Amino acid sequence: MTMSLEWNKSISVGDATLDEQHQQLFSQINSLADAVSESEGERVVSDIVAFLGEYVADHFSHEESYMERHGYPQLEQHRRLHEEFSRQYEEMKKELERGESRVFAERVENFLGHWWINHVTIEDKKYERYITGHPGSHPQDEPEDYHDQVQF
Repeated sequence: MTMSLEWNKSISVGDATLDEQHQQLFSQINSLADAVSESEGERVVSDIVAFLGEYVADHFSHEESYMERHGYPQLEQHRRLHEEFSRQYEEMKKELERGESRVFAERVENFLGHWWINHVTIEDKKYERYITGHPGSHPQDEPEDYHDQVQF
């Protein structure tokens, strides 16, 4: 399966840092997809898994803090999704340590692409809709039209 994750404003979550992190992730997954389609997935899968180790901790922490600051009522459910991804990531990392293969690279590409597309376009959009629908949940320094000002 070869995929290409394309960023567009419709999947913005209204926070420049989170949107930038999502774009970085999409770029990494696209690099893996390109390598898999060229039968070179084994070459880049360890780099992607290493990137995810740093990315996941930083991104999830920032995202959960953002939701908490805005009083997002489904924070705990969202946090559980992050915990489940982290558990699956650790399993993936252990499998990588046991030896890389083309099949493993394809599975990593498939898992990451599907999980992140669903997570960003469905789960993350839930908190974006909540925050934009609750003006009192915005920090004082964000203008009313903040979401429209984010350019990518």
